Amino acid sequence: MKSALLLLLLAFLGLRATGQARVQPAAPISDAALQRVLRKAISMQGVCSDRYAEATRTQDIAAVNTTGARFIGRAAYWWNTTYGDAEEQAHFRRSYRNTRALLSGPVPERIVQAGVFEFIAGRETDPTKSTYGGPTTFNADVITIPKWVLQAWGQPTAVRRTFSAADIAYRRSDPNDPTATDKEQPFLVPDVTRLQARMWLYYRACSYLAADMEALHMGQWNTMAVNDARGLDEGGAAVHPPYYYTRELFRKIRDFAAHGTPGFPQLNQRRGARRGFVVLDCHSRRPILFRAGASGVATDLFDFYSSPISAEGILTGGTPSFYGAPVFGTQLIRNQCSSEFNSGLGSPDNPRLWLVELDNSLSDPAAPNPAAHKRMWGWDEISWFAAQPRAYRADWLRYVHGWLQCNAPAVRLQMPGRRKLSGAQSGYYRFNAPGNPEVQRIKALWSPAPATYFPAGPVRAHHPSSPVNTAASNLAVEADGSLFWVDAGSGLIRYARWDAAAAPPQWKLGTIPDVTNAAGDLLFLRAGLLFYRTTDHKVAYCEYQAAPKSWRPRVTDSATSAVPANVGGDLVFESSGWLQQRTNTPTVFYRSTRGQLDYVQQQPDGTWAHATLNVAVDSAAGAIACPAPGTVAYVANHQLKVLRLVGGAWEPVPGVVRDAVGSLAVEQTNPDSEDVVFYYHTQAGSIGSARYNYGAATPGWGAHTVVTGTEGARGPIIVTGSSALLYQRGHHIRSARWCPAPEPAAAGWVGEQYGAVQNCGGGLVRQADNSLYYLGLHGEVRYLTWEAIRD
Repeated sequence: MKSALLLLLLAFLGLRATGQARVQPAAPISDAALQRVLRKAISMQGVCSDRYAEATRTQDIAAVNTTGARFIGRAAYWWNTTYGDAEEQAHFRRSYRNTRALLSGPVPERIVQAGVFEFIAGRETDPTKSTYGGPTTFNADVITIPKWVLQAWGQPTAVRRTFSAADIAYRRSDPNDPTATDKEQPFLVPDVTRLQARMWLYYRACSYLAADMEALHMGQWNTMAVNDARGLDEGGAAVHPPYYYTRELFRKIRDFAAHGTPGFPQLNQRRGARRGFVVLDCHSRRPILFRAGASGVATDLFDFYSSPISAEGILTGGTPSFYGAPVFGTQLIRNQCSSEFNSGLGSPDNPRLWLVELDNSLSDPAAPNPAAHKRMWGWDEISWFAAQPRAYRADWLRYVHGWLQCNAPAVRLQMPGRRKLSGAQSGYYRFNAPGNPEVQRIKALWSPAPATYFPAGPVRAHHPSSPVNTAASNLAVEADGSLFWVDAGSGLIRYARWDAAAAPPQWKLGTIPDVTNAAGDLLFLRAGLLFYRTTDHKVAYCEYQAAPKSWRPRVTDSATSAVPANVGGDLVFESSGWLQQRTNTPTVFYRSTRGQLDYVQQQPDGTWAHATLNVAVDSAAGAIACPAPGTVAYVANHQLKVLRLVGGAWEPVPGVVRDAVGSLAVEQTNPDSEDVVFYYHTQAGSIGSARYNYGAATPGWGAHTVVTGTEGARGPIIVTGSSALLYQRGHHIRSARWCPAPEPAAAGWVGEQYGAVQNCGGGLVRQADNSLYYLGLHGEVRYLTWEAIRD
């Protein structure tokens, strides 16, 4: 009895001597509780650890509290951030102080996360120098290994020593080093099979836990565990089950969270983590499992997974559209597409992928550069986001929030709060910078009853009693997003432009004066130059003049130009270039009143000349298309044919595509290729496709096929990207997208439908930011913004 009392007294005195309170180890946080926390996640990179103005930090924390965020991601991290022990200790003290400020906010269940990243040192990119960079990139080499870390890993403690990046990273000669030739990641990465790598990661992880951070993002774990995934030991021998060392490291980190470790005077005056547990995640599209033996039970080593959102860059952009400034938009891709852009959203291969985020990495200084980049226009994700107009950013958050609810309900967007920028931008994106609407938008999206947003409506003046506009023609979109049509009541050309600067933002409507003979086939040669078919069967156009701000009517016939009044319809410009940079020339093909293929062409002196090609053209809408200068495609007797200009004469290209009706559309998404794809309606009511090469050497047809799942298609076919289409079925607007797969036999077309539209009567046209305009069931002019979600 006396011995027991003495032991209790000694334990009490030891506890008092260290000044640390032992935490009663908590059970690991349940999935339900963790998912509830992650529903309101925000990335606040370095808000706790970075050295920056305290007044600004106070504003950042206040903004986080305004949103009611529960999970504060990346609040502290190390990326060569400190140099020497003094800066290290200041880094952790600063992290602890600001973590306490976040935890004293209005959300008691809040979890603050630190990043334990894959970076250990910069990699020398100059081949004439050493593999490793200079001393300023090797800050880990001047950080002392604490005794408590050496003890935890059974290492001698008598002699002081520092970490060594060379002993943490993959060996120079290791063929499995994942970043050895990676220009996008020019740095050294820890190899978790190496003891000192595990000691380094343990040191950083436990130090953040001792600063009251309860979650650790372990970066790109797959890059640190290439050898471990193969069961290799530090010497390269295959002697362990896969992820043996990952499990060893994480067991020690979780044990520290529950109990602390001897000899570590924690900043939070505890023994272990704040509530005795730690939440681990990493970037991975597949789960990281440990299985002891062939028949052992697989154990997921992480609590959840996250991923960069990897949104796809829309191939057309740069229009002010609904925002008054150029927008370079992106869209999310559903998981069944095995696309490099889909982030595995909702992936059955990783059911614990619960967060996606706008990551930071490297940007192309020339962004936006769609010719070289189809993902985020060449920016990294957060730099792309920061480069967009403020109102678009707020709407994009609403779009992703809603898209995930529809398509991947287990996944949440980690809202962007504070994140480092790259490329032509510098500093940090801050969601609460003056004038930014993101704080209030996030607060609204996270409210118990967020307001319903409907992305469709009629194009009409703001006043509720304003009449609905009806069209007697197709709809034409100018480069700035303005919309033009022939008014059904007056026969005049009307236009609408979204005024983003008005209070509230609204449609501004106008009429082109002195044009009373427009019949239809409106199309823009370029901004400020609108062509149309007249009621007396001619091609005419209007030209916008900046001074004075007015439209001036023009004609393509004159006393010296013998241009007949024989225009029947289907006006199409000769055009060239790929989808993002397609340009028109002043040559207008059309179907004549005699049902033949004709054209008018502007001459160098400004006059217009007419020519007929003496081939019949079907009267179906969209029976003419021009993929490149000197090449024109047309439908005659339900056959798709091509003429090409050779030595001043038009000659037919051998071969035809049978079963074509009309609505021709041209896809060219590779700026370096002379291959195009024609899409068209078939007699059976589906969409067909045919490949064609317009090169001078070997022009000719390629494979023909049917776009599966497009039965009942009608109206214009709109190409939105590589093997990506929009079309009308019934009164709905649908999309079709080719989805590749690892096994070619599993690839195929995937169709989706805009649930917000059930009243499409025709006239579908796309704006460059992916917004749509169409005619309602009674000819009314309507819009559908890019935010609309397909299901």
